[in-house]
Amino acid sequence: MAASSPAVRLLCPLCSQGYDTPRLLPCEHSFCSGCLQTYIGSLGLVAGDKGFPCPVCTLTTPVPDNTAPVEEWASLFPLNRLFEALLQLPSPSKSSPTDALCDPCKMLQDTNHALYRCSNCSQFLCSSCESYHQRNRFTASHTVIPIERGNGPSAGVCVDIFCKSHPRKIINAFCREHKALCCSSCASSIHEGCSGMMSVDDVTTDSVSTVAETTQRKVNEIGTHVETLREIKEENIKTLDCENAKLLMVMKRIVDGAKSQLDDLLTDFQENLHLEWEENRQRLVSDLTHTEMFSVDLDNRCALVSGLRENSLTSQLFIAQEMVKAQVKSHVRNMRNILERDIDITEVDIDMNIAVLDEKSVSAIRNYGGVSVTEIKSPRTRTITKNLETNVKEMDAIIDLSIQEETAKLTERSVSRFVEMLGGKQAAKLTGGAYFPNGKCLMADQKHRRLLLFDQNYKIEKAMSIDKPPSDIVYSARHQSVFIAVGYYFDKDIYRYSFDNDSIEYQDKLKVPKGTWGISVIDDVILAGGPNSVEMISVDGTSLNSFPTNGVCTYVAACRRSNSFWFKDGDNVVCMKMDGTSGFRYQDKDLKGVSGIACDQFGNAYVCSRETGHVHQIFNDGTSGRILLKMQHNISRPNGIVFHPTRHEFVITSDGEPTAFEVYKFD
Repeated sequence: MAASSPAVRLLCPLCSQGYDTPRLLPCEHSFCSGCLQTYIGSLGLVAGDKGFPCPVCTLTTPVPDNTAPVEEWASLFPLNRLFEALLQLPSPSKSSPTDALCDPCKMLQDTNHALYRCSNCSQFLCSSCESYHQRNRFTASHTVIPIERGNGPSAGVCVDIFCKSHPRKIINAFCREHKALCCSSCASSIHEGCSGMMSVDDVTTDSVSTVAETTQRKVNEIGTHVETLREIKEENIKTLDCENAKLLMVMKRIVDGAKSQLDDLLTDFQENLHLEWEENRQRLVSDLTHTEMFSVDLDNRCALVSGLRENSLTSQLFIAQEMVKAQVKSHVRNMRNILERDIDITEVDIDMNIAVLDEKSVSAIRNYGGVSVTEIKSPRTRTITKNLETNVKEMDAIIDLSIQEETAKLTERSVSRFVEMLGGKQAAKLTGGAYFPNGKCLMADQKHRRLLLFDQNYKIEKAMSIDKPPSDIVYSARHQSVFIAVGYYFDKDIYRYSFDNDSIEYQDKLKVPKGTWGISVIDDVILAGGPNSVEMISVDGTSLNSFPTNGVCTYVAACRRSNSFWFKDGDNVVCMKMDGTSGFRYQDKDLKGVSGIACDQFGNAYVCSRETGHVHQIFNDGTSGRILLKMQHNISRPNGIVFHPTRHEFVITSDGEPTAFEVYKFD
């Protein structure tokens, strides 16, 4: 295969040599075109088959045209232009501003040197093409920079800046909440309402370089752990081979002493041993192969980031290093699933069932011995798995570029509090509420049939009367609307209000089942908690689904990030996915009289236990929880809970006690 450029060393995982015509699979792994075709041919595939497993990550790879002859499948995958460009880089001592060639001219087989580069589409341009680029109505608004100013790299290394979900759109933003690259379409749909959106053009060269350096170091550390794993696999294979050879000798010596009838048993034993040996060895060899190729792939990721740090635009370096982080995290998750069943082979034993070898016993032998392979869950593999996960978490915990953001989990925080009084005999009974983007909070006062608007310091700004008693409120950033559950048990509606700064105006209403109490919303779906069920309703009032539950005054909390929702079922709390698949059920002996439920931005649930006076926190994976608050300051029967969508604080409302609500902040 082709030798790698001395500037950047990239190796094919299949042949461990420099790339020759690198082909890019959908899973972002690349192989020599010839190596990939040889691998495909070894699988015995035929035209019409849907695809094949990637040699590195084993994910199914669909073929662009599976009707084509199998011998041509490798050539159907696109060339990895980024790898090709990095492989063609000259050594640093030989690079100069004239190394880059004009991209449009190269399409016509011309070799004119580039003098400019477009910041928007990353093309290198000669003087003539730069002039046309500025006059073309589709590219007239692009920013073109002379190469000699030092504002860009000197060689033609370009990262694919087009969105995978919307191929015609350029990646121009980054969601810090989900750590995802996105185009304008992604930002207005998938990431609508996400906090921490930023333009890739706003990142600074120093901050991207620092993050890229840390990413490169963490990928290197992961590569070290994978190399250790590879050595363990080799050691296991050697152990298996040695034990296999030793036991064959032992068993053959015993069987030879038992004369002719035992010769037949030897044959049986050899077949059984071979099957056991072959099964275990194939598994270990397969694991070793994937581990070795993952190791090569990690080296490529390091080389990729290293090459781009010196030879790409800042925004493209940022896009590439985020892609590398996402790909490495995905592969580590896949390896973690594989390693959960990983074993170490320590010895191979023979279960003997022969007493005395006399003429009578020998003639009666029908089964001489069985092979058993001693397998233990590999402690070394578990250690490596933990190290891999630690590296991935550290890589993901790198401070986001120019903007520092607190990323500590709420599950690890303590609580402080302060109290807002609405006391006296006319104390409000606040049953639910919602925060607005401007930080203000709207609460439902069921007792007095009114809506109370509080400022960011929880001082009342406005009280608005309403014709029916409200029970719960939810705000939808997608629709810029406030949905309010109102009415009496047999006459329930959801009022819809428009919201613009401090202006709240009634629009329309939806009829909902009797007894509806708590509501929540994700995208275009409203979740309404009623007696013995949670109803899923579209924003236009169409019934979509129904989930049985036990009890009345059912609160519902939804988390857009995990696409799931929480609701009470008796004294239990249930989490389900929006597609109706079951998540998990949480119960605790101190959780009695479940009332209010809310979610934070991380998907953790907070639940009021009216009978015990506690507030419970349930972690987002459902594995455990804790009593977050025991007996509030002036509230003995917590009723509702409202969690701030961006700040680490929440409101606990009372069941008509003199203290209407208390506000708690995480330290």
